[in-house]
Amino acid sequence: MYEEVVFNRDALNSAMGALDRLGKQHYIEKFNKNVESKRG
Repeated sequence: MYEEVVFNRDALNSAMGALDRLGKQHYIEKFNKNVESKRG
């Protein structure tokens, strides 16, 4: 039981980290597109 909990926490942390990186990447791309369209 305890090992399962630790594994799930690690899996959750890595999943959250991946989502966080994806979210930041998406936000940066969106921001760059907005800047380009304002310049153009």
